[in-house]
Amino acid sequence: MDLPDGTHRFRAMRVNPRDTYTEAAEIELPVRDGEVAWEGRTVLVRVRNRHGGTGTVFAPLLGRELGEGAVATTYAHDSHNLLTIGTSWAAMAAAAAAVVADGGGVAVVRGAAGDTVDALLPLPSGGSVSARPAAQVARESGAVRAALEEWGWTHLNPFMSVSTLTLAVSPALKITDRSLVDVVRREPVGPTTAA
Repeated sequence: MDLPDGTHRFRAMRVNPRDTYTEAAEIELPVRDGEVAWEGRTVLVRVRNRHGGTGTVFAPLLGRELGEGAVATTYAHDSHNLLTIGTSWAAMAAAAAAVVADGGGVAVVRGAAGDTVDALLPLPSGGSVSARPAAQVARESGAVRAALEEWGWTHLNPFMSVSTLTLAVSPALKITDRSLVDVVRREPVGPTTAA
């Protein structure tokens, strides 16, 4: 990131425990040698294009008290890119690797290194569908929900809450592989805000 050393104010997404509404928020984070020191200070959400493009966007995520770990999913409306949320780079990489290895799906990992896979739901068809028996997919979906809740993702529907962070038609601030999107104004917004 092309920012001078020091503390900077970053645009963040704030989630709630009831619905898919996400509001714009801000958080101050230190930057040193072009790197944002976020680990141990906030949760990070990342979207990476998985359809041949090169876009990758990051943003702090507020509103959850999560243990060490991460979730990665391609069940991310509507583009089904690779969405990763985590408390460390290592955990995020481990969750994303588990999803990529299955050709799509959802993985919840625990620990700073992401060395414990709590739940895995392979969705290899377009990143959102499985051809396996419905009862097996239902069990694995239930395990994902339970793992998200145990991790600290408190919500009436944790699975839907995660998967709609990328739904850029749902208010108010969402994340895509191109930018954060102010849904109400219908325009992309940058990662930093005026101090």
